[in-house]
Amino acid sequence: MKTPLVNLVITIATTFWLTGCGTSDSSTPEVRNNLFEQPADNGDNTCGIRQTLLAQKVLNNDTDYYADILAMWKRINADTYENYPNGVPNGDSVDALTERFETTPLPTVYTEVEVDAVDGGPQTLPSSILDIFKEDGYKMVRYYIDEDAIDDAFMITSLVDDEIDFFIQRFPAAERVDINISDPDSDFRAMFSNVNSYYIVVVNEGAHWIGVTPSSVYDSLTSGPVQDSVTFGRRYGDQSNFNTFTGLVLEIQKQ
Repeated sequence: MKTPLVNLVITIATTFWLTGCGTSDSSTPEVRNNLFEQPADNGDNTCGIRQTLLAQKVLNNDTDYYADILAMWKRINADTYENYPNGVPNGDSVDALTERFETTPLPTVYTEVEVDAVDGGPQTLPSSILDIFKEDGYKMVRYYIDEDAIDDAFMITSLVDDEIDFFIQRFPAAERVDINISDPDSDFRAMFSNVNSYYIVVVNEGAHWIGVTPSSVYDSLTSGPVQDSVTFGRRYGDQSNFNTFTGLVLEIQKQ
């Protein structure tokens, strides 16, 4: 999913709010989409949807990493319309923004008609994801943010401000932790220490979401969880701990 975070809806909505289609398992095709092996570099922006589903799987100790991506896509898209009935603050309507999310190839169980029915792609803004977690019995207990870095990455300050307001509205008890990703002495991996939490992390300048636990990295661009207690996970080449992290982490737990 490669969309500049300059569209927090294209990043947080493509990044954050990415969309993607997984492969499907013929046993129960309507719900058996592989949450890993997201197609790279072909317009597939489903990482945000996949992370929403993976978080629930991991927090329930469920290692069957298959789910219905389109069904979650529809829920997230509906919440985006509810949260931003007049479009996100960059001036484009939701309809105009959704046209930018064309998922190819589609999971084999989806038809063009089904995709058109949800406007061509998901708006996976953090606020919409948090709505889903709340509805499904999960909570955000903490979020880590470098607001200057997120503003720079998304280039839509008003949208970032609105999203933070939604964080507070959805989970008023959640702790905000301000961080500085430009500090070379910061140990970002140390944030992911709670074994009861799943951390959704924005990486690659806002172009991708991954999941992290104290022992593993859940990157939907790979074939499965990686036992890794050191890095965030990598998508491009040989990157250090300090040039992959964009500056936002959502810490999710079961209620």
